[in-house]
Formats: sequence, C-alpha cells, structure tokens
Amino acid sequence: MAEGGDTGKAISSSEEPLGMRAVLIGATGAIGECLLGELLTSKHISKVVSLGRRSATVPSGYSVDQKAEEDSGRLEQHVVVSPHNTNTMVQYKFRNTRILISCSGYIYFTAAAFRHVDFDYVINCAKVAKEANVPHVLYVSSERANASSWFLYMKVKGQVEESLKEMQYPKTSIFRPGLLDRGAKKRFLEKAYGWIATSIPVSTVAKAMLIDAEKYARNKEADPAAITYENSDILALLSAS
Repeated sequence: MAEGGDTGKAISSSEEPLGMRAVLIGATGAIGECLLGELLTSKHISKVVSLGRRSATVPSGYSVDQKAEEDSGRLEQHVVVSPHNTNTMVQYKFRNTRILISCSGYIYFTAAAFRHVDFDYVINCAKVAKEANVPHVLYVSSERANASSWFLYMKVKGQVEESLKEMQYPKTSIFRPGLLDRGAKKRFLEKAYGWIATSIPVSTVAKAMLIDAEKYARNKEADPAAITYENSDILALLSAS
C-alpha cells in the first residue's frame, strides 16, 4: 500500500484537458525518455520544458512528432551544465508550471560526481520550483532508499527524499521502483539480476507518474501532502486507471 494514501480510478477520456505545464529533469534516462513520450501524448499536458545535460529524444514507440512539438513551442529543451546555474538560467521556465518531475540518474565514477548530479541538481531545481509556487513535485527514487544507508546510491536517494519532504510542497510524490526493465538498453548487472528478481518496465513507471500527476490536478484534496509509491503501489496505480 502506498505510504500516505491510496489509488483512484482514472477519469473518462472525454473530460476537458487539464492544461498542465510540466518541467522534466532527466529526460535522457530510461524512465525520463518514456515520461517525455507520455507527457507529449497526453492531452492534459499543455507544455513540457526539459532540463538536462543534453537534449532528449522521444522513443520511437510513442506516436510523437518531436520536431512538430518543438516547432510549436509545446516542447522546449534546455541544456543545463551546472546545477548551480539553474536559478539564473531557467528560473523563469517554472512560471505557471503545475508539476516538476525528476528522473535524474547518473552512472558515476566518483562519489562527488554522483552527488553533484543526483542531489545538488535535483534539489536546486526543486528549490527554484518551490519559489515559483509549483504545487506538485514527483521524484524517481529507488527501492530501499535510505538517508542512513552505507551504500552511496541508496543514501543519496534517501537524502533527496527527505529534502523534498522538508520543502513542504503542497504535493510530493516519491516513486521507489525495484529492478528496472530497460528493454534493449538493459545493463549487464540488470540482466544478470533479472534471472532471480522480478523487474518493472521503465514505461510502466512513467505511466504511473503521469497518472499520479493528473489525479492530483483533478482533486487536490484526495491525497495527503506526501506519498511514497513502492514497486507494488506503482503497479496498482496502473491497474486502477
């Protein structure tokens, strides 16, 4: 069961568009690129601003004409080299934004480099979004994330979770997927571990995050201020839609 709340049925596809403006961090990652596709195929998303270390490409499995979306201005992509430049470079991009989604992930060679991207970058963007009165932040964490962990990856993910909660957004949604199924992009260790553990497709996580965002936009009183979705809760979000 999701910590802090339950799931709800999706509203009929005949409803009026919600007109949601989204800022997406980490659209070049496995979950992030799927989320970019989900956002652009949703009638409820009026604008997507992608912030990352490089430009992203929508996976071919989504019926999205990326060039047309960029030409129309519905999709904007901005390369942000340093997390500390976020305030001056893209602060105005958060105006009138309804959701901030962070899927930032980094294959690190040093602890400092990993923390620089997975903590500093995410938290700095979250602070800018909070100052701009963005009501909902969604964050991809990890199964077993724990700020007290001896394992760097779990420790930093847990620290980000705690920092986001301390910011007291009107709504904070934390997703803790288990072993990720990246399809053809599976890493070696993921392939090996997949023989003994059940994985969750990255596209499933992306779909669940969009469902959560739309659900909150429809009824802001339905859920508590902070909710954590474990692997089973992520699957439940889809089955309830």
